[in-house]
Amino acid sequence: RKVVEANTEEELYTWLYDFYKAQDDAEKTFEEVFLMLEDKKRRDGRTDQTLREDKRHFNFLSEEIRNKAITEITEDELRDWLYTDYMPERPKQEALKKTLQLIRAVFDFGREKETMP
Repeated sequence: RKVVEANTEEELYTWLYDFYKAQDDAEKTFEEVFLMLEDKKRRDGRTDQTLREDKRHFNFLSEEIRNKAITEITEDELRDWLYTDYMPERPKQEALKKTLQLIRAVFDFGREKETMP
């Protein structure tokens, strides 16, 4: 908790605006964008089962990718994860398809929400 003091109400509002604007402008991790997408899906009426499936497919991703700023994730990193971590587990074709679709959806949503270029 942080105590903020200001001489006027306007100064306080300016400080609050700047603080929350900086929070919005901060680079989002892949996981943060995923959670934003899931929140949108929930509001759009997606079923709990769909959201659980998304979470299951999301959990296949490495911690490194999940916690990295979405703008810093490269195709090579995704390819390395796919071929060294995921494919050796021999996922079923449908699971592979849904996992790749989810990854694409998170990146698309990130671009749509301007969390990445």
